[in-house]
Amino acid sequence: MTQIDLKFLKAADMLGILSSTELVGLAKEALAEPIDELVLELALCTDLDEDCINRTKEKLYEREGLQNLDKKVALLYFAEVICRDISSGKMEPLRGANRIFQASLEVTRDDFHLLDPFIYATSEVQDRPEDSAFFREAIRREADLFIARNAD
Repeated sequence: MTQIDLKFLKAADMLGILSSTELVGLAKEALAEPIDELVLELALCTDLDEDCINRTKEKLYEREGLQNLDKKVALLYFAEVICRDISSGKMEPLRGANRIFQASLEVTRDDFHLLDPFIYATSEVQDRPEDSAFFREAIRREADLFIARNAD
């Protein structure tokens, strides 16, 4: 089993990327020794019990000091995790770029252009499917650059 990345969970939750079913599924995957009682409580929620899910995830966020996470910080962290998954081959680049694009819709992006390459690739590949191999490679390179820029 794996431990749950609560900051990623909070970021994805804030950005509207995570469904209740996915949230409960992640909690179930994260059950390991020693058992985290709040993760167990979340794993025991049914997918349709929004009260149970919301109450438990808020307890988790509060315990970890994540209740006031800024949306831009959440978006950058979400993008970093997705970029690591793209770079390692765990996530297909076009799917990853699309997830970053979808998450970015939840954040006001006035002077915020760090994710523009992913957004551009997502929109362009729809108009130019014959160039999808080019866009996959460009997204892979951009994911590597994003990780290097944020490696502080």
